[in-house]
Amino acid sequence: MIFFQDEKKLSTITYENLLSKVNSYNKFNTVIKEDNADVFFVKLIFNLCYNIDTVIIDNDASINERTGNVEDFLTRFNKDKVIFETWNDLLEQLLKTTSKISIFTSGTTGEPKKIIHSARKFIDMARIGEKYSNNIWAYLYNPTHMAGLQVFFQALLNKNTIIYLFQCTKREFVDSCKKNIITNISATPTFYKLLSPFNFKLESVKKCTLGGEKSNPELINSLNSVFPNASIFNIYASTEAGSLFISKGDLFKVIDSLQDKVKFIENEIVIHKSLLGEFDKKEWFYTGDIVEFINEEKKEFKIVSRKSDTINIGGNRINLLEVEQEINNIKGVLNTLVYAIDNSILGKIIVAEIITSIEYSKKEFKTLLKDSLPNYKIPTKINFVEELEVTRTGKIKRSTK
Repeated sequence: MIFFQDEKKLSTITYENLLSKVNSYNKFNTVIKEDNADVFFVKLIFNLCYNIDTVIIDNDASINERTGNVEDFLTRFNKDKVIFETWNDLLEQLLKTTSKISIFTSGTTGEPKKIIHSARKFIDMARIGEKYSNNIWAYLYNPTHMAGLQVFFQALLNKNTIIYLFQCTKREFVDSCKKNIITNISATPTFYKLLSPFNFKLESVKKCTLGGEKSNPELINSLNSVFPNASIFNIYASTEAGSLFISKGDLFKVIDSLQDKVKFIENEIVIHKSLLGEFDKKEWFYTGDIVEFINEEKKEFKIVSRKSDTINIGGNRINLLEVEQEINNIKGVLNTLVYAIDNSILGKIIVAEIITSIEYSKKEFKTLLKDSLPNYKIPTKINFVEELEVTRTGKIKRSTK
């Protein structure tokens, strides 16, 4: 049974290989910063088996000043060594782990902050059972971040296969899904949007989830067409808390068990510290995510934006996501990034980077926008581009530049 496969690097690890690697280790890193995802996962599994607290560093993050030289944390193993005879022996040990895992926020709206979660939290978030045993996962997240770790635990604890496709192209994704008969996909809305135009069908996919950013009904409808046999789920999650809400559309509801742990202050989601990892926090954590209530009594809501998506230009409040949505409604537009830059006269101006299949002049495009946006919301600068830059978390960076 294959545990991990990276077709770009021609790397494959079976569960038998994994068992052998864990059994043969005699050193470990309390800080893991690793180029190769397969090596990263093996190191993490070893640490979990022996209750070693682990700090995970994104491979291209410049935060050595927080941890020192990673090699300084390479330590000779001095615990009683256990030889795991079977995968089930190793799994039993994993399920008893007391390790803590430290990860960092993406830093898209400020300095990355360190969040410490118990490995037990990731285990409890996973769904384990016979009905999940035949899943094959397209791995599309950064493995060093919350969503990537959640998929890793879900796959590992059910002895599933992981097909590593992080930062793949549309063609690589479609070809790999067909070749490997992938059943489960989890990715950001940004990734799914980059699959446009949706001119393919993947009938082997049984479950598709999207999270980490605001989604919209149009995207979910598109996913229903290309994954015709899949259940589509929208997830609200954060590095600080993990997954909190799940829905089959863009309408979320606070479940009964969270009623006293989630509240809304000026329509911002605020979470009680009992749901969060360890970091410098007060009793209630302000997420920065703004909602629109569909039914306030039942606490049913849609995510509409982040606080950082709203800017003030000339006394006018402008939601950048609203501008993006109107641009995306124009014929031929495949994807858009709208952000603000400093300007000596107005303080800030709006810039739009647009991928389109139809050739427009900038003047033509601005004229089209006048049908749906007031003049002060129309981007001052429009740049037609071939691709949008995606962060290591798989999102388009939406903070002002």
